Amino acid sequence: GGAAARAQTRGREGSTDIGERSSTTIARQAGAGPSRERVGSAGNQRTAGRSLNEIQLVFDRNKGSFYTLYNRALRQDPSLRGKVTLRLTIAPNGSVTSASIVDSQLNNPSLESRILTRVRTLNFGAKDVDTVTMTYPMSVGRNFDEILRAIDALQFSDKHGVATPADWRHGKVAIIPPSVSDEDAKARFPQGFTTLRPYLRTVAID
Repeated sequence: GGAAARAQTRGREGSTDIGERSSTTIARQAGAGPSRERVGSAGNQRTAGRSLNEIQLVFDRNKGSFYTLYNRALRQDPSLRGKVTLRLTIAPNGSVTSASIVDSQLNNPSLESRILTRVRTLNFGAKDVDTVTMTYPMSVGRNFDEILRAIDALQFSDKHGVATPADWRHGKVAIIPPSVSDEDAKARFPQGFTTLRPYLRTVAID
């Protein structure tokens, strides 16, 4: 029962990291209800509300832009991290008609404002559903060290023509690809390298 004209979905504590490929799990689908005014009603054949996968997928596809915002703010405040809980309203045409922050641990109004601006540009695709209002938790900072480490490793591999093992960081040895002969490796890495297996050679690069 109730006269509310919108359905509300609340996210559980498990939340997504911006830029990471995992996704937030929302506790239940937005819009259960018997009347047509409620999202996901069967009455009058108004189609079911937007699925969890649809909502998650849009956020996943846009994590790169959220990461960019965070990374810029991180330069000013290396300790920046925390949970942000958003409330957003998605119209039938897929546009975000309203977005606000209901809770934030960032203590960074500038970043929070930029996050909201980006959220308002998201589009979830037109669908024959009622307007849905939901809360969405986002965490920033938890896995960004790993993201930066991975970027460093990729850049290092490209620059030196080597491969990097799991959890590689600057100062650790890299792997010489099997496609590089010992003769070429000696010329490319005059500091020398270590042969652990016929197919596995490591080299230290400053």
